[in-house]
Amino acid sequence: MKLIHVKEMEAKFVTGAEPLSNWDKYIAQMKKMGYEKLESTYQQAYDTWAASK
Repeated sequence: MKLIHVKEMEAKFVTGAEPLSNWDKYIAQMKKMGYEKLESTYQQAYDTWAASK
């Protein structure tokens, strides 16, 4: 999974370069690329940060 792809697509959806009608297709692609692992990593980092507050 390449984080750069996530950031590029995020920018495209925000700016309108990628229509929101493609969101489900994007999520399906992310799952194939291993998105759950990235999501889990971010969640663990957030939980650690939040617990330190």
